[in-house]
Amino acid sequence: MNLIKLRIPIISVATGIIITVIEWQAWLFWLDDNSIFAHVAFYEFSRKLYFIMIALAIVLFLLTAIFCLRDMTKKEIAKSATFVFAYQLTLIIIFSVLISLEFTQLSNFVFNVFANAPYTMFNTLSSIKFLMAVNAQTNIELWAKLSFIQFPNAPVNTSLSTLFLPYLFVFFGKKEKHLEQKS
Repeated sequence: MNLIKLRIPIISVATGIIITVIEWQAWLFWLDDNSIFAHVAFYEFSRKLYFIMIALAIVLFLLTAIFCLRDMTKKEIAKSATFVFAYQLTLIIIFSVLISLEFTQLSNFVFNVFANAPYTMFNTLSSIKFLMAVNAQTNIELWAKLSFIQFPNAPVNTSLSTLFLPYLFVFFGKKEKHLEQKS
């Protein structure tokens, strides 16, 4: 298999690990400084960390798009993004089926932080729409209705727009050059 097809999955895993490690370290730092749990301090820290994670995801997305994908065509990027899309869709389906069948331990194994690493950046980026909905004071239930898959016991909060976020990389690709044959 050509490595160019695996570039976006590799980038997605790397950025997911970076975001996860930074978030874990921030929480460990906060817990080290706050030995007594205070709800107000927790709320303020989690709110600040939320915005920091969104900013970090945007920066990582732009840096990887600009520096890692500059030699790929839009078609190659779309094919590579399809691997990440298919992977996340498969995880969502497996997770939803396991939860609806009430196999919660198996679902935790399938849908843990490490399994979700390729999509961490995209999930963080997708939280921007939720933030806009809250700030615009729109009906939050609208976002719940846009849920992609809803099994009886397992409403999944991944919407279609979140699943298609890897395809945003296509905008940073080169246009395909048509080779003209000389006779």
